[in-house]
Amino acid sequence: MNTRWLRQNTLLVGFIAAFLIVLAVVGWLLWGQYDIWQATQTELTDKLSRLEQLQNNDPSLTEDNVAIAGENEKRLQETQQQLQQKIGRVKIPLSTITNNIEFTKHLRGTINHLEAKTTAAKISIPKDFKFGFRLYATVAPRNNQERLERLAIQVSVVQKLTELMIENKVEQIESIRRVAIEPSTVIAGDDDILADSISIHLQEHYEAMPFELQFLCSADALQKLLNQIAAADKFFFVTRLVTIEQEAIQKKPETTDVTPGADTGTMETAPVIVTPDRPPRLRVKARLDFIEILPPNKRPPARNR
Repeated sequence: MNTRWLRQNTLLVGFIAAFLIVLAVVGWLLWGQYDIWQATQTELTDKLSRLEQLQNNDPSLTEDNVAIAGENEKRLQETQQQLQQKIGRVKIPLSTITNNIEFTKHLRGTINHLEAKTTAAKISIPKDFKFGFRLYATVAPRNNQERLERLAIQVSVVQKLTELMIENKVEQIESIRRVAIEPSTVIAGDDDILADSISIHLQEHYEAMPFELQFLCSADALQKLLNQIAAADKFFFVTRLVTIEQEAIQKKPETTDVTPGADTGTMETAPVIVTPDRPPRLRVKARLDFIEILPPNKRPPARNR
């Protein structure tokens, strides 16, 4: 009887089967779209929450305030361009430094030049002094253009600081320290390397490269040196810390006068007068940052993201 019924109702059975298949396909598609809808709803809820937060800010997110923000961004970029023109990047021979061999050649030439200038100025430096680049005195850095550029900038900065110390009659240079550009070359016990690192301040549109100087000089020379570091042309320095220790004064006795006593005939010795051999020197440790203004295309990350 079931077979007879199926034969009599073949069209109806086919229609029901087709309907069930279509219903299953539509249900499967709807289930897939539900996930997309749910993700869209979550994203919309998040954006509405952020919009409400922005609208509650002071100033609020209005058309006028958006226009003002655009103007401020434009002025900021113009200011950055002006700073780059006035301060700019340090002029270094990057056109000739295309590999580590060229950098090593440039470094050796700079060291020889500074050694000759300190000798001519009668400034004392340690034996085998490499002005903060002892790591690369015999070993070339790796062939990485970005790192070579940073190392070349460090060479130019050290040259400028050394020339300022020579110009202001520093009596002795004890050490020049810098941050490591190649982490793998930081050797334990290397006095040329600072534990600091280059800090990039995207929100303030600049990066800071730390250096440290240790030297001996007079108080007058120190004052002039710090003033010239602050006003250095094409080099923007920020002095972070200066520690000063007065060197122990070396003294020598003056010649004593010996005269016979008036009544007794005994010898009387005049008081010994002690005078310093020379004015006291200052042992100075100066920590400073070399500042580079970031180019306008290096935009800071957006806030509240």
